[in-house]
Amino acid sequence: MSQATVIAVFREDVEKFLREQNVRFISDIGLTGTSGFHHPFDFVIPQSSGNPERYVRAVNNPNRENIVAVIFAWQDIQSKRVPTAKMIAMLNDESRRINPDNIAALDKYGIETITWTNREQKVALLQD
Repeated sequence: MSQATVIAVFREDVEKFLREQNVRFISDIGLTGTSGFHHPFDFVIPQSSGNPERYVRAVNNPNRENIVAVIFAWQDIQSKRVPTAKMIAMLNDESRRINPDNIAALDKYGIETITWTNREQKVALLQD
């Protein structure tokens, strides 16, 4: 499969998981950041009485380059969102080991991580 197809398949898997868990979401949202750059987000989970607005990126290949892109996108739009908004990176770890430094980098910017193989244990981050 081409790289674009593999990325689309992982995004579809994430969407299917969200639906199975009855998570309310809006898909394929683009926001313009302070830089003027447009940033796509795979899913936005609206604010509820118990949880803040959450932005979700499905990262099929969580290498350094893709992690930096997630961090930049979040930093670039964060000041334009409500202060309580959160960012979540769904990381595909099924076919490759994720470098712990990449997860640590996300953590330093307050970005929650959910690895695909650990998604059931962290579903509460996504639900109301």
